[in-house]
This record gives sequence, C-alpha cells and structure tokens, in this order.
Amino acid sequence: MSLAKLVGGRILRYHGQKNLEYLEVTRGTLELEHGRVPEHIRRYHLSLPREISDKEVLFVDIETCGLSFNAPINTITVGKINGELSFRTFFAPDYFAEKAILIACLDYLRKADAVFTYNGTTFDIKRLSKRMQLHNIFRRTEKTNLGEMLGNKHYDLYPSMVKLLAEQNHALLDRKLQTLEKVLSKTHREEDIPGARIPEIYNAFIQGGKDIEERKKIEEDMAKVIEHNILDVASTCAVAAYAHENGVNIWENLLSPKVHISQ
Repeated sequence: MSLAKLVGGRILRYHGQKNLEYLEVTRGTLELEHGRVPEHIRRYHLSLPREISDKEVLFVDIETCGLSFNAPINTITVGKINGELSFRTFFAPDYFAEKAILIACLDYLRKADAVFTYNGTTFDIKRLSKRMQLHNIFRRTEKTNLGEMLGNKHYDLYPSMVKLLAEQNHALLDRKLQTLEKVLSKTHREEDIPGARIPEIYNAFIQGGKDIEERKKIEEDMAKVIEHNILDVASTCAVAAYAHENGVNIWENLLSPKVHISQ
C-alpha cells in the first residue's frame, strides 16, 4: 500500500510540474482520536468571540530533516478554523518537492488574519522563512522575512503558556507540546514517532528500502510522522483553547485590521 493510501491523501503537482509533486492530506476534528484534545478544540470554537468568526485563523507546525537551518522541511500542517478545525498537511515525497509544499503553505499564510504556533518564533516561522528565502518564492512586493511579513498576525503561544503555567504552579518536567498534552488534555500518544527520529525515517523513505517488506515498514513509519504532525497542530489549538479559557488575551494586537473584541 502506498503512503498516499495509508494516510488517505492525494498526489498534487505544482503548476503541472512533474518534479514538484507533493502529497496533500486533509482531516477534520471529528476524525481525531486524541484524548481530550478534540473536546478542547470544539469547546474553543464555540467560545470564540463573534468578531473572530469570519476571520482566517490558522495553526501551523512543521517537521524537518534536522536541526540545522540548512536541513529541508518535509512536512507542514496547517489547521484552519472554518465551522470546525480542519487540517491540511503538505508532505514532500522527495527533497525537490520542498519548494512545492513551501509555496502551498505560503499561499495559506498570505490570506491569514491570525497565525498561531507553539515555539514558532524560534523554530517553525523562522525555519519556514529561511527555506522560503532559499527557494526564492516570495513575491517582489513582499518582505522576504516571514516573521516580518506576518507581523502582529503571528502569535507564539509558548511564552504565554510558560508564564501561565508558572502562575498556576504546574509541576512540569519541561514545556514541550506533548508534555502539555499529557497534563492539560489528559492524553498520551500511542505508537507515536519521536521528533528526533523523523530525519532518519524521512531519509529512509527517500532511499526506498531494499525490498518490499522494508519499503512497507518505512511507509508505515512515514505515515506515523504525518499523523504526528497533524496531532501537533491539533494540540497547538488545544493549548490556545486552554490559554483563552484561563484569561490569556491571545487576540490582543493580533488581527489585522485590528478589531475590538467584546467581552
């Protein structure tokens, strides 16, 4: 079974170019089986201020081929609030396809009124910006730094959560997203791929394996990486819900043009 069939995705071509094929996967919140995370997301959506209901609100997370900023991005998931939270994942089946998934992601970011990440200032947005610059995909009229382009539309939840959890005296080993899942959403990922193994698994996927059985195992692992990325975005939304419910004004100075949020 191919990776596309394993994850229920489809192969797309950027402007018909065969060397820029990428895999796209779409999901809805109702398809998630992830502890209380879907419950948090649905409650969050119901509690959104009415001024936000018609805005383009995104949640973004990426997976890379290593910690170096020269390492390519292989997977990007964008969560979008529109009736319910839906997920769209862009996966590069080879190194050449990185450009295609970056373009697909940038198309979403251009239209966004608000973009949420968890530690995105120092990782996701910064890495996306670097790789987009490398592939020269910004328009001539655009700023070529993604952080500057998004400006106050980007809200990194990490600093707010560090402060909030300290105020609540939560005894956490660290502030990683999956640690917050366990404490705040009472959930634990089954058969999850650790982030540190993702570069190794992606490289094996590119190499293709020595035989059918090895290829099958590699594709199953790669499918788990894609699921891992989707769950990261779902949990980022759940963290936003928790922050919102506990008095953190995540909308302040965020939407452009600025709107007044009624209490």
